[in-house]
Amino acid sequence: MTKSISNLLSDKRLDGYRGGTRNDLQMILHRYNYNIELSNEFYPFLSIFEVAFRNSLHLSWGKHFQDSNWICNYKKYSLAIIETSKIEDAIDELTNKRKPINGDGLIAELNLGFWVNLFDHRYLEINKKTIKDSFPNATNKQRDIFRIKSQLNDIRNLRNRIFHHEPIWNWNNLEDFLNNLKNFILWMDKDLLLPRVVKSEESLKVLIERQKLMLK
Repeated sequence: MTKSISNLLSDKRLDGYRGGTRNDLQMILHRYNYNIELSNEFYPFLSIFEVAFRNSLHLSWGKHFQDSNWICNYKKYSLAIIETSKIEDAIDELTNKRKPINGDGLIAELNLGFWVNLFDHRYLEINKKTIKDSFPNATNKQRDIFRIKSQLNDIRNLRNRIFHHEPIWNWNNLEDFLNNLKNFILWMDKDLLLPRVVKSEESLKVLIERQKLMLK
C-alpha cells in the first residue's frame, strides 16, 4: 500500500498548518514549507544567542562569586533545589557519556531553561549585581530584570518550538522575536552579529512580510 503525505507527516501535525479560508492540501504544504523557511532563518540567531548567553551569564556570576568555576562548585552557593538537581543531572549525563566533569562540559550540557531560570525572582539580588556584566552594552533602562526574564521565556518557547519542528508560521509577533534576539546579541557584543546572522535577519524580514499570504 502506498503511503500518502498525510500518513508520512501525520494528520495531527498537518492540523497545525490549517487556518484562514484555504485549507486544501496544497496550501497546507505551502505553509509547512514556509514554516521550515522561518525556522531555518531563526536558527543562526538562536544558536549565537544561546551559546553567548550561557557563557555571559556564567562569567558574570563567576565574577560575582569570585569563582570562575562556580558551576562545578555549585554546592558552595545558595542555588535552589531545581537548579541544583539540573546540575546533578548534567553531571550524571556527562558521566554516562564518559566526558570530563568540568565547567565547559556543564555549561554545554545544561539546557537553556536552566540559564533562563537564573533570572527567576529568587536570584534577584544576584542579578542586580551581575546584570551589567551579563549585558554590558544594554542601557540601564534596557536592564529591566523582570522584562528580560519575560523576553527570555518567550525566546526559550520559540527555540523549543523550532527545535521540535512545531508550527510558528501563524504567530503574530515574529518581528518582536527577531528584534528581541538581535537586541540580546547586541547587548552582549555587537561582533556576535556574524555575516550569517545578518543574512538571516534580511531573510526573516522578507519572510515575515509574506506571512499575511499564509494566513489567508
